[in-house]
Amino acid sequence: MSDFQRKLFQNRLAKAEQQLGVNISDVSGEDGGGTNESEDSFGDIAPLPTFRNRNAHSNLKRSSGSDDDAKYLRSLPKWSAFFDSNDIYRDPKTGYCFQTYYSNPVLGETLSDTPNNPVIFIAHHGAGSSGLTFAKLTESITKQARVQGYDSTPGLFTFDMRGHANTMMLNKRGRDGLNFDLSIDQICKDFVFVLGQFFNAHFKEGEQAPSLFLIGHSLGGSVITKIIYEQQHAEDNQKPLPKVISDCIKGLIMVDIVEDTAVKALNSMSSYLRGVPQQFPSMEKAVDWHLRSGLLNNRNSALISVPPLMYKSSPGGFYHWVTDLRRTSPYWSTWFTGLSSNFISITNSVSKMLILVNNDYLDKDLMIGQMQGRYQLLVFHNSQLQLKNTLTTLTQTVCSEDSDQLGHFVHEDIPDKVAISLLEFVERNDYRALSRPENAATNSKIDLLNKLNAKWGVGKK
Repeated sequence: MSDFQRKLFQNRLAKAEQQLGVNISDVSGEDGGGTNESEDSFGDIAPLPTFRNRNAHSNLKRSSGSDDDAKYLRSLPKWSAFFDSNDIYRDPKTGYCFQTYYSNPVLGETLSDTPNNPVIFIAHHGAGSSGLTFAKLTESITKQARVQGYDSTPGLFTFDMRGHANTMMLNKRGRDGLNFDLSIDQICKDFVFVLGQFFNAHFKEGEQAPSLFLIGHSLGGSVITKIIYEQQHAEDNQKPLPKVISDCIKGLIMVDIVEDTAVKALNSMSSYLRGVPQQFPSMEKAVDWHLRSGLLNNRNSALISVPPLMYKSSPGGFYHWVTDLRRTSPYWSTWFTGLSSNFISITNSVSKMLILVNNDYLDKDLMIGQMQGRYQLLVFHNSQLQLKNTLTTLTQTVCSEDSDQLGHFVHEDIPDKVAISLLEFVERNDYRALSRPENAATNSKIDLLNKLNAKWGVGKK
């Protein structure tokens, strides 16, 4: 290939990359299989198709694109539209900082002489995500608590885990090496630290204790399950949580995570990551890619949850991923080991629910536990999807006519329906903390179950 042909090819390749929103050169050279600049491996090539350029000069196009991106960024929703505070917690031992978000609970007028406990969902996101994945769910919980006639509004606390979103950026300088220490033991320690800081900051001794319901999406579900399991089964001096906090934990909700499925998915993670664009020319392109890929199906949620996943390399440069998941590969084998057996082995002192999407497949441990009534199973599914018969009366399937397709981030795709399910789960398992007047549009089955539990003295182990 002549120098002229090479330059022509490179110019057209650059234009193609801009149009497609990817860096073809970086992707092709990722695993050592790309082209070395000193080698001539292109061979004879046919002329590339001409891409239409809306502007006569490339520098004008770059300037216009930058202006459009800045305008798009200004139009995006901010964290403050969903949360009341966004404190940073700093670990004094290591100096590592965590970005947190908190929506305060609101206590209304009580229906009895006993004041209600404030209900707070503690949410942990999965790998490659951020705390703002729960932004729309937080909004929906507030809305649905009012619509469904509950006397109080639960709060929600979440954070960006180690090496993710703003937590990653806070520690980019000086502590970057700590960003990728993502073994399951380390991220469990992180959760314990963050939860402890949150609890001590917002709840004082002698005050009304909160009812905590832990939500874990994907890897987050594995983290909180491991912590609660160890809290119940470890020796007293090895329990991860202080008793004052563990006594407040009333429920555990895992969202779209099954051990067997997760382990099998990790086997193809490397090839999946090779197919993911390494950069985007604008934030709008990044949002659009998430929607086209099927990871998300709710644009309103993507507008708040996707931007924290990206950073800009320079004022006029491309957007790159904040978290390089390839660097976490040494820890993949630790993330989900024992998840199902741990989940089933958690005693009834903590109520459990598993939310799945478009899928009623359970591994052996979960199937046995479901048949024994050890947890509630909730399956959201597409209206066109034909599910098998449910296993027990504790299985509930919810048809989702309002979504053509539900993805892995079900709490983003249909936040209203997930919010209603969470509120009913709290009411069912801690009805003294969250209740509705008799004339409200309540679920009569839940009311009956609560009354029967009280009549029969059904306690918790």
